[in-house]
Amino acid sequence: MSKCPISDCMLTYDETKAKDADAILFRNRLSPSLQDGTLYRRPKNQIWIMYLLEPPHHFDDFSRIGAQINWTATYRHDSELVTPYEKFALRMEYVQELMKFIDVDIYGACGPHKCEKLPGHNCDSILRNYKFSLSFENSNCRWYITEKFWTALEANGGAHCNGAPRSDYEDVAPYKSFIHVDDFAGPQELAAYLHHLDRSDEAYNRYFQWKGTGELIDTRFYCRLCALLHSKIIPAKYYPDFQQWWAGAHVCAKTAPAVLQ
Repeated sequence: MSKCPISDCMLTYDETKAKDADAILFRNRLSPSLQDGTLYRRPKNQIWIMYLLEPPHHFDDFSRIGAQINWTATYRHDSELVTPYEKFALRMEYVQELMKFIDVDIYGACGPHKCEKLPGHNCDSILRNYKFSLSFENSNCRWYITEKFWTALEANGGAHCNGAPRSDYEDVAPYKSFIHVDDFAGPQELAAYLHHLDRSDEAYNRYFQWKGTGELIDTRFYCRLCALLHSKIIPAKYYPDFQQWWAGAHVCAKTAPAVLQ
């Protein structure tokens, strides 16, 4: 953390030092030695932070945690530490239907095209060869937007993201930098619009007018965590029912919208 504005923090994975730590960051679960709440309860002045990058259905029930979590670090915008996403999954049903009306190249385990991971070669550069790219999320959860969306924006390719509602993308993405699939009746109507953009440079280029008006930045998670621990602004708090906040019926929907740049 030497390059952080506030760098007076030490990160350790040594669980024997847990009781003396100012804060403990739990990634995905409570660590084995801390799972039994009767064995080890949170000390009064210690901060427990739950760090979750996947949506709720990827995890076990957290009801046993009770009211011990003080802060959260997730993709949700109401977390104390909003954390960017890195995982990505393709929703093949929509893609297969879309392929009936427009050519789609699929890379990776789900398709015939491969990306050779050579030294100094970033597979994300493949996006520069396409006018549009599809980036589907594996869940329809509020604020769940993967890093693939930002990768596509940087690569000048179109990003078709499936998961969060349009309003969530509008909150974080540059103005008119994507096309949301919910704006179309189905894959056929979407394909027709893509063909229109492909024929019209003027219409296509409108989705890139944001270029040069700002920049995409590294959120530097651990720097922000260190700064938050030293801040006097964030009051002492805890989640009375972490499981309800994280995985209540209001959090995720059963069907997923999508986005395309």
